[in-house]
Amino acid sequence: MIIIPVVILTIESEDDRAYMTALYQKHYALMLKTAWGFTKERADVEDIVSDSCAALILKLDTVRTLEQGKLRSYIVTTVRNTAIDFCRKQQRQNTRFVQIEDGDMQQYPATVSVEGSILLMDELNEVRKALHSLPERERDILRMKCQQGMKDAQIAEIIGLSESSVRKYVSRAREHLKAMIYRGVTE
Repeated sequence: MIIIPVVILTIESEDDRAYMTALYQKHYALMLKTAWGFTKERADVEDIVSDSCAALILKLDTVRTLEQGKLRSYIVTTVRNTAIDFCRKQQRQNTRFVQIEDGDMQQYPATVSVEGSILLMDELNEVRKALHSLPERERDILRMKCQQGMKDAQIAEIIGLSESSVRKYVSRAREHLKAMIYRGVTE
């Protein structure tokens, strides 16, 4: 049994609500499949599909005029764009760097002195500052690659670039980080 998203159930017009319910039920599997291509978290997939329904409702007049083939493409494009926006938003939320707490320092060997711990924290803060000063696209791509462990193909699909462009962005970001971090050492 397919559970209809609340956003559809809140449509005031009974005709529009019935149309969107039927559309959702008919294309539910397609919407899920498209959303699963962007995330493997069930809750995120459901959020993407629900947000996609909201986007389709806003364009209901257009949606009603589309023939079946174009309608499927329109739905896939809507889910894809919603998923990309969702992933970018998640990425921004997940990539905020947290300050290192004293307890986090316990993961380092006990042989590190207090002075060594302070120096390590200073170095980590420098890395954070350098990351924050990268251009947004470089920072986003580097985080997807290094923090989230995504493959170049996945990143390329989300960002809308070729795989070779993704590799160039990663390389540039690393070079920029090196230059910013070691600037004081080399100057």
